[in-house]
Amino acid sequence: AIYHYWYEKVEAALFASGPTIEIGCGCGNFKEFMASSIATDYVDTEWAERAVDACQMPFSDGSVGNIVGIDVLHHIVNPVRFLNEAERILTTGGRGVLIEPYVYSLWGRLVYQVLHHEPVSMEADFFNMPYDPDQPYPPDYANGATGYLLFWKNLAKLGTMVPGLTVVRKELFSFLAYPMSGGFQPFSVLPASMAEPLSRLEDKLLRPLHASITGLRMLVVLEKH
Repeated sequence: AIYHYWYEKVEAALFASGPTIEIGCGCGNFKEFMASSIATDYVDTEWAERAVDACQMPFSDGSVGNIVGIDVLHHIVNPVRFLNEAERILTTGGRGVLIEPYVYSLWGRLVYQVLHHEPVSMEADFFNMPYDPDQPYPPDYANGATGYLLFWKNLAKLGTMVPGLTVVRKELFSFLAYPMSGGFQPFSVLPASMAEPLSRLEDKLLRPLHASITGLRMLVVLEKH
């Protein structure tokens, strides 16, 4: 129920034409929501229609309408290389739509740096990383700060590294609904029927506070020009 609300945000941000490729499809939830999307993952799974390395995608230049990634970017060792690939395969006007953790609010720092199991490195430098297509990814790699470092702290530098993509939208959202749901843990203190109403209420009432205090998630929309 929580992710369904997020998927609505993603769908509303998509470019109108061309195929929509999801990277890191995991257990296939977005594909269930948007059946026309093409589900891919780094390894071959029962939910992935194709095994695709996001840093070396098997799609021709300008052939893709949208690239969707939900909690995927911070698991990519070389995210700038991925964004260069997105720039290459997206058609003019095509979009990359990403949902990522937001670690810079007070609540985000507590949740991601104290309560969450994935590491957060605010010192990571994604702009001077070699890329070796024959080097497999560490299966447990993560840096929850990736989205903040690229799209907030170093956005101007990112623009010089990936000049064909422009960030056309950044939205912060989510406060209590996701933690109360238990995430992917086998417990929840939030009834499923309350997931969407609480998420909408948070969006409506807390938006001015998300950047500094309450925000847990970011929606970032990049457009090919």
